[in-house]
Amino acid sequence: MGKSTISNIVVETCAAIWDELVATYLQKPTIDTWKSNARNFYENWNFPNCLGSIDGKHIRIKQPEHTGSMYYNYKHFFSIHLLAITDVNYKFVMVDIGAYGRESDGGVLRCSEFFKKLQNKKLDIPNDKVLPNTNTHVPYTFIGDEGFPLLVNMLRPYPGKQLVNNLKKKIFNYRLSRARRTVENSFGILTSKWRILNKTIETNVENAITITRAVCVLHNIVLTHNKQPMQNIPNEKHIYNPDKRRNNTFSSVARHTREVFADYFSSQYGSVPWQLDYI
Repeated sequence: MGKSTISNIVVETCAAIWDELVATYLQKPTIDTWKSNARNFYENWNFPNCLGSIDGKHIRIKQPEHTGSMYYNYKHFFSIHLLAITDVNYKFVMVDIGAYGRESDGGVLRCSEFFKKLQNKKLDIPNDKVLPNTNTHVPYTFIGDEGFPLLVNMLRPYPGKQLVNNLKKKIFNYRLSRARRTVENSFGILTSKWRILNKTIETNVENAITITRAVCVLHNIVLTHNKQPMQNIPNEKHIYNPDKRRNNTFSSVARHTREVFADYFSSQYGSVPWQLDYI
């Protein structure tokens, strides 16, 4: 069989996997889905009201013709973006695939269908809920690194320059970074299982998107039927390392929400015994 024939079979199979299985293994989240995610994040990672962890990954591709530097990323290779939200079981809750490699995580987010639905309140996010053991209502929120904006329903770390002599903010960054490991672990599992993502995908952009979509669905299928439960180590060290990515603008409401979480994590009601050891 010729290479082109095999290539067509692979792409057609990947397209079929996405079309036939996405509704089952990457279905649209409901209010109950979000509430379940939040319970699991609190039970497993001590982070209340968390809907999911968000991050981006560069999928390496060969240089597309006539596109200039649109797909050339800051890591110095050509890529498309995989923007993903994951739950505590390292499964993808939502994915957005195919943005230009040159775009930042925040830029990809703002152009994504997820962000449009978030802004237009079409994600079925539950109403605000009290933080455990308090009477303080806060929004349900997604958590991301410093590459993402601070929004009412999205938390990011405090910038490094604000951490000097500020224990509360250091604790918040540690707690957020610790819970956000879920998406980093998801990408690690994804690339270790599907080795095609560890090298350049030698096809055009459209086919690369199709292959990546299929791999994300297969990732969820494997984790759904995996009989060995994923485990985490509650007091494992994970440090937030600020970088020089551009700060995002944010509203006073979003800033206040982050402050409420920061106060909670430093209080007797929301602290964990080991947090001072890792900041």
